[in-house]
Amino acid sequence: MAKDYQKGGGVLSSLRSLLSTGEEEPASATQMLREDHQKVESLFQEFESADKRRKGRIAEEVVAALTAHTTIEEEIFYPAVTRVMDEKQRVECAFEEHALAKKLIEELRGMQPGAEHFEAKFQVLTEVVRHHVREEESQILPAADSSDLDLQRLGEQMRERKEEVMSGGGRARGSRGRRSSGRSSQAKRGAARGRTARSNGGRRSGEKKSQARGRGTKGSAASKSRAAGGRSGGGRSRKTGSRGKAKRAR
Repeated sequence: MAKDYQKGGGVLSSLRSLLSTGEEEPASATQMLREDHQKVESLFQEFESADKRRKGRIAEEVVAALTAHTTIEEEIFYPAVTRVMDEKQRVECAFEEHALAKKLIEELRGMQPGAEHFEAKFQVLTEVVRHHVREEESQILPAADSSDLDLQRLGEQMRERKEEVMSGGGRARGSRGRRSSGRSSQAKRGAARGRTARSNGGRRSGEKKSQARGRGTKGSAASKSRAAGGRSGGGRSRKTGSRGKAKRAR
């Protein structure tokens, strides 16, 4: 049923295009992705001849553009493609290329333009993205263009999501996962500190009990010693009294 709906949407999209009154229609999903590719490529070329300060600003633009681009592909476009087309393997390869690009993006975010390896990392990112674009524009996008997907409606969804990410109002799912992971790590560290504190408290409690038993043992021994001394003294006193009585009798 979902496929029939998408097929109907594709027909309606074509009719809307034929009956257009001259107003420019918003870009479809595939047009939108191609435009993103062109924008990023122009930034890559500009980076090559820019000075150090300008390279830093270009890198920031590229990072922002690629973050939004990979988000709308992973969250909206790729799932729609795999639902109606046999492109699972190619989409999986695209996800792997995204993962590599995002790793480089995160590293570039924490670097200054004049830092060691900054330009080398940006060049590697450039090569990864260019390879990804060649694969996508030669395989996945043409397949989507000839499919029953309602590319206009899909483009609207992608445009809305892209605006959210670019404005900072909506993070990519990967970012939410990192925050959750961070909270989980903090909770684990807190639990470990709690176990350590309980362990230390248990050892201190055991030491106090041991000291108390030691004092009790010493006190008991002292009491026994005093009692033994008392008995011994009493015995000596009785013996002395007996000898005195014997002398008086003689």
